[in-house]
Formats: sequence, C-alpha cells, structure tokens
Amino acid sequence: MSTVEMLFDLLRCEITGEKPKINSLTENDFNNLISLASLHSLAHLVADVLKKNGIAPDSDTVKARIQKIILSEAYISATNENICNQTESALKDNNIPYILLKGAFISTLYPERWMRTSCDIDILIHEKDIEPAVFVLTEKGFTTDNEKHFHDVHLRLGEGLLELHFSICEGQKNIDRILENAWDYSVKDKNNCKYQFTNEFFAFHIISHMAHHFTNGGCGIKPFMDLWILKRHNFYNEDDVRSLCDKCGLLKFYTTVCQLIDIWFNDKEHTDLTKAVESFVLNGGTRGTTSNMVAAGTARNKSRFKFILSMVFLKKSKMINYYPVLNKYPFLLPFMYIKRLFEKISRKNTLQTETMLNSIKNQNNEKINSIAYIFKEMQIDGM
Repeated sequence: MSTVEMLFDLLRCEITGEKPKINSLTENDFNNLISLASLHSLAHLVADVLKKNGIAPDSDTVKARIQKIILSEAYISATNENICNQTESALKDNNIPYILLKGAFISTLYPERWMRTSCDIDILIHEKDIEPAVFVLTEKGFTTDNEKHFHDVHLRLGEGLLELHFSICEGQKNIDRILENAWDYSVKDKNNCKYQFTNEFFAFHIISHMAHHFTNGGCGIKPFMDLWILKRHNFYNEDDVRSLCDKCGLLKFYTTVCQLIDIWFNDKEHTDLTKAVESFVLNGGTRGTTSNMVAAGTARNKSRFKFILSMVFLKKSKMINYYPVLNKYPFLLPFMYIKRLFEKISRKNTLQTETMLNSIKNQNNEKINSIAYIFKEMQIDGM
C-alpha cells in the first residue's frame, strides 16, 4: 500500500473502529505517514489508531513521538472546549444570540471530541452584538486587540483563540448571496439564546468554505472528513444540499468532493479528475501552500501578470472585506487600492512579497495547467 492509501485506511478505521488493513509498519513508513498526516493536522488520529492496534514500530523513539502527538492534541482539544464553554456561558448570561460554526459544532459528531481539533473556535453573533459580547468576554478574562477584521474579532484565553464572527461571507458574490442570509437558516434552542444552523445549511457552509480555500491554494483533508462524518450520521438531506450548491454554482464542486470522499473512505475507483484533485489537496495541506496559492491564482487569472495585478486590485466585494470603511464610503475605493499597494511593498511585508514573487517566477507550467483543468472541470474557475 502507498502512504496515501495507508493514511486513509487508518483514518477510516480510527472513526469506524474497524481493523486496519496493515498489521505492521517500518519506521520509515511510520515517519512518512506522520509527516503527511501532520501536513493536514491529522497526526493525532493516525498516532492513536496505530497505538490502539499495536501497528507502530516497536521503538522507544516512536512510542515517545506517538504519546507526544496524542497529548498535544488532547491539550488543544481541552483548551478549545474550555473557550467554547466559557464563551457560551457569557453569551447566554447576557442573552446574546449565537451559533457554533465549523469545528466547534461538528466535533460533537466525532466518536470523541478530541478527534476533531482546530486552531481556533468560531462562533457567529449579530454585528450589533459585537461590542457587548467583547465586553462581557473580557470581563471573563479574554483579551483582544480590539481590531475588527473583515468578518470577525479575535479574542484569546490563555493559548486559545476565539474568532467571534459577525459574518460568514467569503468575499465571493455567488456564495455570499446565500451566506449573507445565514441567520435565516438557523433554528433557536428552546428557552435559550443559542441557535443552530439547519443541517443542510451547516453542510453547505462547510462546502462553500472548502471552495473558498480550495480556489486559493487548498483546503486540506479535514473538511472532506467532516462531510464524511455528516454523511455517516445521515445528518442532512442530500437533495436540499445539492439545491443550495446549485444556486451558487458549486454543484459540480460538491459532486467531485463527494466522489473523492467515496474513493478515500469507501474504496471507490479514481477518475482522472479525482486523481488531479487528490494531488492538489494533499500537496496543499491544511491551509494551502504559497506554491499552490500562486499556481491556483495564475490558473484563475490565465497569466502570471494578471495574477499579480489581481493580488493588489481585488474585486470590490473582497476589498470591502479588507477595508470595511468602503461599506459606508464606497467612493474611497481608488484610495484603498493605493493603500493596499503600499501595504504590499512596505518593509513589514517585504519578505512575504519577495517570497510570493519568487514563487510566481518559478512556478511550474505543468502544475498551473493541472490546476486550471481542475478548476474548469469543477466549474469554479470563475470564482
């Protein structure tokens, strides 16, 4: 079995409790597996299933590494759970409506919550409630820089991060015309200020967020696993989710994602498209690499020069996300473009800009063409 095949066999067995197809590993195989899984923030699942099934190489070094990986993720999970509990308690006590997003909600559907860790906790509230929410949370010990980002405010409690969203829009019109009405797809808990997305909208939000990251360099394996978990729970009505995807041009994207889920977790056969998508996703890791992002941007914009221009002169909808003042004063758009240009060439961003330009210069045409093929086949080349 290849490293990729072993990875998905182990991930599936960790969730289902089945026996892995492999019964032993060399230390080299182990290192390759952990390296690939770490790229996608899933090393703890691989380490745990190897330990439970006695498959890992019998070496003190390997045992120590497995223990460190598992304890590290358990700590992250406990930190995030504490942040979530503290935030929910503060919002409930002050009657501030809220919705748990992404990992904060879906972790409860995994066999154990620590299996679905994330780098932060995402919670949605109304924009008018941001100021009072930040106030009550800082009273509970959270700290914040008070900077309002394009769709959230960041708060910290110890080593954990809370992203308090007032919007889940992505800066892409086709998706945002549904996401901007997120509260219309929510249901209130009994005698509570806690709301929950309808099951279908929750799944759609995962898909739309995947598509956003996918077109910008990659989304990693984790959201594929999330959708697989939802499917295992018969969590949503397939036709309703497909209808939402169809409304914003994501139906082909979602169909391909489902095909890859079936290949990875249900042993279905690859197609040329799914092979190309697999390579793109696996190479990009959890957040997408600079190389993937540049190749994806070049593929979307049809040339390197147009991609460079697109990085400075963003679409108006995306500029509003970065510069919220444009909501109130749209005539400032030309000045915000100038501001963004200076930000990109400022001393603070010099290294980042140089890295980006070098990646653009050295980008492999074969990789760009492969991504262009993926985007066209998945019908997301216009995003």
